[in-house]
Amino acid sequence: MRTRRIIKVAVIVVAALLVVAFAFTRSSFRDPRTRIEHEHGLHLPASASSFECRGDAARGFLDRGAASSFTIASNDVAVFISQLKIHPGLTTFIPGNSQYQLHAVWRTGTPTATYSCDSPVGDWLHVEVWPVDDKRVGICLYTDWN
Repeated sequence: MRTRRIIKVAVIVVAALLVVAFAFTRSSFRDPRTRIEHEHGLHLPASASSFECRGDAARGFLDRGAASSFTIASNDVAVFISQLKIHPGLTTFIPGNSQYQLHAVWRTGTPTATYSCDSPVGDWLHVEVWPVDDKRVGICLYTDWN
């Protein structure tokens, strides 16, 4: 009888550990590319690199946001922008709160393009395209949920 109890407890513990391990491996927060795609509802091109993820989207329930930056090859910009649902007349922005501040070194001066969009996952999406060099551009994203 005691052996059965030990086996039963061991099976429950192993099952719980497997569930936690599965959840961890499927978590979007292990890989910044996956996190960005999940939090903003966009597909990143293969050339995307130098990821930065900020915000409280994973922890919040109602009023929350996700800010992200990365670089992509200049020739991938048109395909990346084509997936946006640009919303004329909508004014969007990256909030000044410290949890949303992006630290990309190329983010100086003025972006070459700014888009206010309907978000595939939140209430709205803000997109900025920044010059980096002749082969790469920087992308900044902010998705807001209210």
